[in-house]
Amino acid sequence: MKRLLFVTFAVFLSVNLLSAQGKQLKEGKVTYAISLPDSGGDESTMMAASMMGKEQVIYFKDSNSRAESKTSMGDVVVISNAKTGETYTLMNMMGQKIALKLTDEDMSAMKEMINTGKPDIKITNEKKKICGYKCTKAIITLKSEGKTFTSDAWFTDEIASLPGSSVQNKIEGINGFMMEFSTTNKGVTMKMTCTAVEATPVSDDMFKVPDDYTVKSMSDMMGGMK
Repeated sequence: MKRLLFVTFAVFLSVNLLSAQGKQLKEGKVTYAISLPDSGGDESTMMAASMMGKEQVIYFKDSNSRAESKTSMGDVVVISNAKTGETYTLMNMMGQKIALKLTDEDMSAMKEMINTGKPDIKITNEKKKICGYKCTKAIITLKSEGKTFTSDAWFTDEIASLPGSSVQNKIEGINGFMMEFSTTNKGVTMKMTCTAVEATPVSDDMFKVPDDYTVKSMSDMMGGMK
């Protein structure tokens, strides 16, 4: 059960981004710091959240993106291809190397399971710079598990959106690259803050599943966790 929660959060943390316009950075590396502000939530959910580590690094190029996290259970990498609609979550834990393959249909089902609902977005006129990029503040109101959560998000149109439907940082209603934001699941809030943006070449090999990983579908994983 703990491992199922871990996989759920690995996918939950690697969800989406919308397109932006204008002159933008379209290839490179972005680093986020992960924190858990004071929030509620049951013990098992808080445990799953705490496993996500303190940092996430994302590489992006063309239609591909790769999100890397070091967790208490091992390394987790999420590779997404916008053209194929496929996402692979690579888990190297306890001597096992597994690539969980998710389609767009799987991602839709996952979102329904997480069930955070559609947020209410208010775009403000407040501005600030994060890592040298001009950002706009949005106020997000979200209802989850019968409770209402409000948080701030900062986004920029100076960086191109991360491709794919399952890549870090999409909040429906915000048309820009997320630089600082919070997500809430089952009463637990995670805050992501961009700490570095690098315009650096990214190898195509970063977006391939290594040969020593065993590819499994969501149904395979769910069956193995019963």
